[in-house]
Amino acid sequence: MIVKDGAAVEQPQGVDVVVFDKTGTLTENCRLNDDDPATDPAHRAPAAGIAVHSKHPQSRALAARKRSDDPPLVFDSMKDHPGLEDGQSCGQDGTVLSKDGVLLQVFRFSDGIRPGAAQAVADLRNMGLSVEVISGERQDLVRQTSRAVGIYRFEGEAMPARKLARLGELAKSGHKVLMVGDGLNDVPALAAADVSMAPADAAEIGRSAAGFVFLLHRSLEAVPHSVALSQQVRLLIRQNLAFAVAYNAVAFPFAALGYVTPPIAALAMSGSSLLVVANSVRLGRYKFRSDTAEWKRQVLHSERTVEAMS
Repeated sequence: MIVKDGAAVEQPQGVDVVVFDKTGTLTENCRLNDDDPATDPAHRAPAAGIAVHSKHPQSRALAARKRSDDPPLVFDSMKDHPGLEDGQSCGQDGTVLSKDGVLLQVFRFSDGIRPGAAQAVADLRNMGLSVEVISGERQDLVRQTSRAVGIYRFEGEAMPARKLARLGELAKSGHKVLMVGDGLNDVPALAAADVSMAPADAAEIGRSAAGFVFLLHRSLEAVPHSVALSQQVRLLIRQNLAFAVAYNAVAFPFAALGYVTPPIAALAMSGSSLLVVANSVRLGRYKFRSDTAEWKRQVLHSERTVEAMS
């Protein structure tokens, strides 16, 4: 994971709702269906020439079909409309190419579930978190993907403003929200969420808006692991503070009475620092377990340890 700053490591603490985007987040490897008999090769070149100016997964899949011998296209202007599904406006299932309001071609795409998506959802649920999907794609596609990974609260055909409004609804209900998204239409929601994450293959603006980017792995299991790791970081910080309080409570009276010489004080200070560092290093050996009983056992055990020391 790439973390924007040290404070972000603690942000997932207290999250109780996780909201996923669909395309490019729950799914990946968007591909143009080349075997569609209705696809006219003559229309693919201009469509690909337009698509290179967009970072949407379907645009990138279409742009990848641009050939070196395609005639160059020069445009007076280009404009990206975040969250719009152009096929919906003309009653078509797919991405469309039109000229002067006349439909020329419909391009259809397929993609696959991102690795670890179903397991990540199960882990988040076992940790007691609610999980939902909100996406700009058609409702039937959102329903299909959501149910495939075990999510049953979903909303499709959502514009960026609607995504932002949904996060506002959750916040007003007292929830702390983690948003996981990848594209231009997710940026307002990523910026507004209490915690935000994006995959490494997300659009650059999406990665910039997110507090976390899971870079080295494509798997969505980075999401529950980050939430769990945040809990462990918080507990280690509390333990280290308890160590510091206990050390000063014991050492200060001896120092005030003159029983602590400078060499002993130097050794004691170095020893306390080593103790705190050694305790923090334990985080590297932390093994994530998402099953509810084990999760609660780990949290309660750590909290009781801190309370006993305090």
